[in-house]
Amino acid sequence: MRIRGAALAAAAVAALLACGGNGDGPAAVESGGGGGGGGRAGTVTVGSGIQFTSVHNGTMNPAVDTVAVGDTVTWTWTGPLPHSVRSVGTPSFASSGTLTGRGTYSVVFTAPGTYRYDCVVHGAAMTGAVVVIGAGTQSAAETVTDPVGDMFGSGPITWDLTAFTAARDSDAVTVGLELSRDIVSPLGGDTTAMVGFVDLDVDQDATTGGDGVVNEFRLDGGSSGLGVDYVLQLRHFDTDSTFVVTSWDGAVVGHVKPEFDGRRVTVRIPRAMLGDDDGFLNAAAIVGNVGHPTDFVPNAGHLTLGGGSAETAVARGGAAARRPSVVRAWPAS
Repeated sequence: MRIRGAALAAAAVAALLACGGNGDGPAAVESGGGGGGGGRAGTVTVGSGIQFTSVHNGTMNPAVDTVAVGDTVTWTWTGPLPHSVRSVGTPSFASSGTLTGRGTYSVVFTAPGTYRYDCVVHGAAMTGAVVVIGAGTQSAAETVTDPVGDMFGSGPITWDLTAFTAARDSDAVTVGLELSRDIVSPLGGDTTAMVGFVDLDVDQDATTGGDGVVNEFRLDGGSSGLGVDYVLQLRHFDTDSTFVVTSWDGAVVGHVKPEFDGRRVTVRIPRAMLGDDDGFLNAAAIVGNVGHPTDFVPNAGHLTLGGGSAETAVARGGAAARRPSVVRAWPAS
């Protein structure tokens, strides 16, 4: 489990055609000489194996970087296998050619959006995303990664979390969950669907609020260390395909519409819905099938977005018990 540093904003996007891209998006520069980026956001290693890795936060397949409009993202090749950076979906950027050995490819992102990419040679086995936010929005983001294969419970699908992102901007908090396989949305009524909860501690105070859904259903005896103020409930949905956000004691404070995109679900929650909070918060998440929880993130402590360090987040994982979770039986009904 790794909790990685603050950047400007939040995570990833979709997939495109083949090497070459299009000329209408961000400007691109390709070079035969190597050279990485010293750990800044927007520095990506094109691995010696089949992986893209963010030098800034360690995320891999997908490598996720958050940058501001006008920033440059640079990919650096490091090994003997042929790889490319291929833009996928909309919005898009100019794709690279296929390179082998050493080399770099850079793109200046000039418009906000989530830009997904893969490798033309390895496809969905090798992926990444660049989240571009407007300059001057005073945004921040944090990403927590989770080991593949650490599920528990049972059911037709044991959903496996691989990453959890929280980001803030001037108007909202955005949370994103990444899983090891394409998500089956609960919106369709499928009995194999993924359901889940995101616990939000918006005042970053472990002594207020409730104990949270993650603590209610994790089986390791640990604690997220959160004083949960609000819960995003990715289970019951309304006719307009929205899910509810509740206070810690179950009172509905609003409805939000999720975006399901392959292995990722993203939800934007207006800050007005969270008591006009400043957008800095602590958080943890848990997912499962309709019958059983199967994975939670992070494995220790919680994600901290502003107001604390990674070490502080993990240390808070042993906070004393508070008022019980509003959810006492795992969902679907």
